[in-house]
Amino acid sequence: VNANNNCAPMPAQSDQFTIVLLKAITTNTVIFITDNGYERTTAGLWGDSEGVIRLQRTGAGLAAGSMVTVNVNGSTSAVTVTPAGWTVNLNHAGTGTFDLNSGGEQIFITQGGAWTNPGGAHDMTYTGTVLYGISTVAAPNDWVALANSTQRSGLPPGSLCFSMSPQAGSDFIKYIGPVGDPTFLIPRTARQWLVDIDDNTRWTQYASCALYNGSAPNYAGGAITWTVTASVPVAGRWTGAKTGDWFDCKNWDDANVPISSTPVVINPVFMYGAQMDCTVGINTGTPLSANCVSLTMTTGGAGRNLYIQNGRSLNVFGNVTITNNGVSAVHGITLTSGTLNAINMTLAGNGVFRGIFRNELAANTAILSGNLVINAGGALDLQGGGLGGVLQLAGNYTNNATAAAFEEVGSNVIFNGAGAQSITTLGGFAEDFGAIGLNKASGDVTLNSPINVRNVFTLTSGRLMTS
Repeated sequence: VNANNNCAPMPAQSDQFTIVLLKAITTNTVIFITDNGYERTTAGLWGDSEGVIRLQRTGAGLAAGSMVTVNVNGSTSAVTVTPAGWTVNLNHAGTGTFDLNSGGEQIFITQGGAWTNPGGAHDMTYTGTVLYGISTVAAPNDWVALANSTQRSGLPPGSLCFSMSPQAGSDFIKYIGPVGDPTFLIPRTARQWLVDIDDNTRWTQYASCALYNGSAPNYAGGAITWTVTASVPVAGRWTGAKTGDWFDCKNWDDANVPISSTPVVINPVFMYGAQMDCTVGINTGTPLSANCVSLTMTTGGAGRNLYIQNGRSLNVFGNVTITNNGVSAVHGITLTSGTLNAINMTLAGNGVFRGIFRNELAANTAILSGNLVINAGGALDLQGGGLGGVLQLAGNYTNNATAAAFEEVGSNVIFNGAGAQSITTLGGFAEDFGAIGLNKASGDVTLNSPINVRNVFTLTSGRLMTS
């Protein structure tokens, strides 16, 4: 973005900015570009005193990775586009003139739908898709709604993960590319490019138009093409690309926070693997609960942890599977301060490193409405200094590993299912428990293997059937 392209032969206050196409476009494709702000004075409506430019591709289609550079003449407001082959309509929908402010501005690229300007004060509507937005204002003032300013804008709905503010500066700023790849030759998916663009450390500010135009990469020169690998984003695939926050859509492959129907996979060996651990409740401002239909944590390399903290809960409306076939002893779920709800849980590992579920505090609760299975290499840690963690189990308890796979000192396992339940160990070894509770409205708990209870066995309701 060059918000003051006053280098000869352009007059003062000319603008130049380059757009990269992350997917191919065909002839007749129409896009809109505006520097109007969203919710300038009224919630849900756009400003209208700045410009809307309509671009229609009349030349041949352009491949993914191509660059499109827009130049706005500061004296005549005329717009030219390279490469050639575009029909340009200015002041679309009866708006004002497109002119990027020095000292900070916003640009939105949109597609489809219609811009409608009733003619009042900043009451324009738009019904299409906001593809991307950029603010050249530094945080925390980068996205500010209802500021009634040509240099401030709110974020339109759905654009949280398709927007950014470089923070490097306002007028002469340039994306310089991934570390170690200054020529942009390393293939990346569209999602990977978006994540990299959103990294402030990849942007540089220049002191003048001349320095900006004279520095590499020279996007406006048209010689640069990115390599965009074809891919389909996967819902529920954790990337951890930006932060460790479960509720940050930029950390998910499809840029959507999981919902109750989303299968979640945390696997750091994906091509765009999980870069950070995942945390539900990374701060107290996040929602109270996270949801997904299933949770699979697996690795063949470095481990990753999922933390539940700050009193938050993770509701898994299906099964939790934790498998560690990697090279790290740390891989699994930890209840720091919160609750896990799920149906079945299966824990496994490669015999050296373990897939682990850890809940070591009595204030935390894990609730399984189905079965718990500890397979070889799995580990269940409910051990605390005095009182450990609580596990409410409505299904069967099965340990197919060893007694050491359950760290039980201080633990409290409550069997509370409405149907038949059982405790079974591999080969029938005696499983040690810290404390056990029996609180069943119906059905029995059957011991298929012996157990030892270190502390208290609380018999509230139901029967324990021994051999």
